[in-house]
Amino acid sequence: MTNDHQQRIHQFAHQFSLKGRRLSLILLGLFAALFAVFVGGRLPYFLLYVFILGSLLPLLHSLLGWHFLEGEVILPAAELVAGEEISLRYRVKNPLRIPFPRIELENQLSDRLTGKKSQRKIFSLPGKDWMEESVTLLCRRRGFYQTGTIKIHISDVFQLYTMEKTIAAPISLKVYPRVTTIDSFHLTASQQMGNLRVRDPLFQDYTEMSDLRQYREGDPVKRIHWKVSAGKDNLMVKQFEERGDTQVLMVLDSQKSHYRKDGDGWVEDHLVEGAAALIDYCLRRNIKVSMTYLRHGKTIHYDGNTILQLKHFLNGLALFNPDDAMGYEKQVEINTKQLSHGTALFFLTPELTKETAFQGIRLAMRNQQPQFMVFGDKKKNWEEWQQNRKIVKRLEGEGITCYLFDRGNSISDVLEGNHGKRTKGLTENSVG
Repeated sequence: MTNDHQQRIHQFAHQFSLKGRRLSLILLGLFAALFAVFVGGRLPYFLLYVFILGSLLPLLHSLLGWHFLEGEVILPAAELVAGEEISLRYRVKNPLRIPFPRIELENQLSDRLTGKKSQRKIFSLPGKDWMEESVTLLCRRRGFYQTGTIKIHISDVFQLYTMEKTIAAPISLKVYPRVTTIDSFHLTASQQMGNLRVRDPLFQDYTEMSDLRQYREGDPVKRIHWKVSAGKDNLMVKQFEERGDTQVLMVLDSQKSHYRKDGDGWVEDHLVEGAAALIDYCLRRNIKVSMTYLRHGKTIHYDGNTILQLKHFLNGLALFNPDDAMGYEKQVEINTKQLSHGTALFFLTPELTKETAFQGIRLAMRNQQPQFMVFGDKKKNWEEWQQNRKIVKRLEGEGITCYLFDRGNSISDVLEGNHGKRTKGLTENSVG
């Protein structure tokens, strides 16, 4: 049995016990009231008053804790990358002389950073005392955190009443997404004589020889290297660098409803890491890359063509939060109205709809180079995964390249390995 299951069973048993105690208290109060009304006399009313006083004192105790207990979250101002560790310290202080027998602490900042629910800490707090604890967290969720929040649940000794208090502290923590380095990837060159090495002879650069190889039937005679061939038994042929140039546009899906089943944020973070890998790949080769998405209805746009601008992009990816109501197909339409010829388009989405797929087909018919990077969780959202696969197969049948990412796939495996299926009929260009 996992710790999560054990925690749920414990919480259920605890809530069931609390309900039983509260029900008993209500029945006892009802009995005391009926006894005092129908029997009368000093003793029944004395018992009723004692019951009322005994019920109000625990409530007053919890209210005092809710009003006077103090707390703070202490986190060093830092910039991290998802997957790194950070030390989080929090403190709860009791300025009163009266003790509080049961306090449950819910560390919401820890939940946000790690992406999973942490177990509540239960402790008691004597008068004029404080509780302080330090924990080391693995920051799985990228993001920009400006507020650190903890919740304390203050109960009386019988746990008849519980008051909840939220403690927020200003912090400054930025967690960038992980960057996966990929060594080979396929882009389509649109212009001759650029920085992108390609496989299409149309873009060969005859000013720069890259290698020599043995002569094969059909090779042009003018490419034979006569000086080198004179000292060898076979004719040697010059090989020239095949170079081209391109630019990349990435449109990230920020439609809120497309992430409705991504409760723990895994798919969202996987999409962001896929974008970071492709951006890093382009910038290391001085390929111009643009990234765009919507935030609160406003278009966010980033451009760059050198590795020195990687942090600029990572900052935008750390702030990426899919909260927009506009459909992704509309986002694609807005960002592809005016494109330079030959721009390599990448559409990153967790839910590939027929409308978005149709836009990709239409762009391909206009001699653009659309490619789809689709992210999902086959285990948790099987139906959505199957729907994505179905549309991906249709797009591949139309000659459009698609990359399908599951939660268990690594970014490099998909983009470099067998998961990244090449499309026949398009020029295959590789930077190696």
